[in-house]
Amino acid sequence: ELKAQDAQIEALRSSALAGLKSRQELLDKRRIEALEKVWAAVNEQAPARMATMFMQSIKLDLAVEGARKTDADGRAIKQFGEAIWEMSGLQNFKREVKVERDRPFVPPFIWALFSAYVSVLAFFVAQLAAIRLGTGGVGLKDASTIFEALKAALPELSGFIDKYQTAALPHLVEPLEQKVLNAIVAELTDGRTDAATVVQAQQILKAV
Repeated sequence: ELKAQDAQIEALRSSALAGLKSRQELLDKRRIEALEKVWAAVNEQAPARMATMFMQSIKLDLAVEGARKTDADGRAIKQFGEAIWEMSGLQNFKREVKVERDRPFVPPFIWALFSAYVSVLAFFVAQLAAIRLGTGGVGLKDASTIFEALKAALPELSGFIDKYQTAALPHLVEPLEQKVLNAIVAELTDGRTDAATVVQAQQILKAV
C-alpha cells in the first residue's frame, strides 16, 4: 500500500513538473515571438525614420508657421514638405503600431524604449504633415513633452538634448533604435532584468 501511494505521489510530481516545463516553454516561445514583433514594428517605421532624417536641417517652428502663408514662400514650403513626404514613402505609411496585445510578453524596459522611439518619429510625421498641408501648429504636440522620455531612454545624451532641444531630436533616432536592438538581443541571450532597468522603464513611460 505504501509503495502504491509512493508511486501515485511520484506520478503526480512528474505530471506537475512536466506541466510547469511545458508552460514555461510556451511562455518563452510567446516572449520570443513578441520581441520579434517589436523589432518588426521598428522596421515598419522606416518611412517615418527617413522623413526624420530629411528634416534634420529644417527649423521646424519656422517651417510650420511659414507654410501657413498663402504667398509664394508659403507655397514653396508646402511643396518642399510634400516632396519629403513622397520621397520618404509616407503616403503608404500606416502609423498604427500593432504590437499592443503583445505588451504583456515584452520586458518593460524594451517596451519603454520602443514607445519612446515611436513617439519621436510620430512627432516628426505630425510636423511634416502640418508643413505640407499648411495647417500651422494647431494641435501639434510640443517637443518638450518628449524631452524627458528621451533623456530617460538616452541618459548619456541628456546634455545634448538640453543644449539643442528640438534640433537634437532627429539625431536621437539612430541611437534610440540601436538601444532597442541591443535590449532585445540582451533579453534573448540573457533574459534577466535588473532593478535599474525597471526604474528606467518607469521613467520613460511616465514621460512618453
